[in-house]
Amino acid sequence: MHTLAGWQALDMGNVTESWSHYGHSKAAAARTGSAAYESHAATEQAFVLLDAGEEADAVTLLAAARRHTERSAPRVLRA
Repeated sequence: MHTLAGWQALDMGNVTESWSHYGHSKAAAARTGSAAYESHAATEQAFVLLDAGEEADAVTLLAAARRHTERSAPRVLRA
């Protein structure tokens, strides 16, 4: 639910609220033990950074998510 709320907040231009929702989604994903869920939340959070003009941080976050799931996530997620 937080990833959807984060996306909607971002669409409405509320970067701070969006960031918070994605933070909650990353925490929930971490509790599942699923690297795929964690990476999904992190990659969506990268869009918040892009909207905030933080391209370098977005690239760093995406690279970390990719490394985290390099061998464990389904191919479609890694793509």
